[in-house]
Amino acid sequence: MNAVGVVGLAASSFGVVMASAPLLQARTILRRRSAADVSQGFLAIIAFGALLWAVYGFADRNWFIFVPNVVGVVTNLLTLLLARRYADPLGLRTDGHDARPDERERQRARRPG
Repeated sequence: MNAVGVVGLAASSFGVVMASAPLLQARTILRRRSAADVSQGFLAIIAFGALLWAVYGFADRNWFIFVPNVVGVVTNLLTLLLARRYADPLGLRTDGHDARPDERERQRARRPG
């Protein structure tokens, strides 16, 4: 294997490690049973970018690009699905208390003095 192949293999191997990083967030979501602090938009953007790179790698028959980006698509989509499943639409904190002020508190905060 030439130098380009060695560097490509090393970069692709670490790319798989990087692409697996969203699984750390998925583990946290499952442990907490909450995705209140997870950016779903971020996960979606990264998954879409990885998809584009995977398609490019496949079209170019470059497995060093293709493989880690397929892993990235899968792990980001899995984490995004978990984030959507455990999203907090009511604004509840992970400790079960309401994180949003009630209407009286909002009115009180609007009053001068």
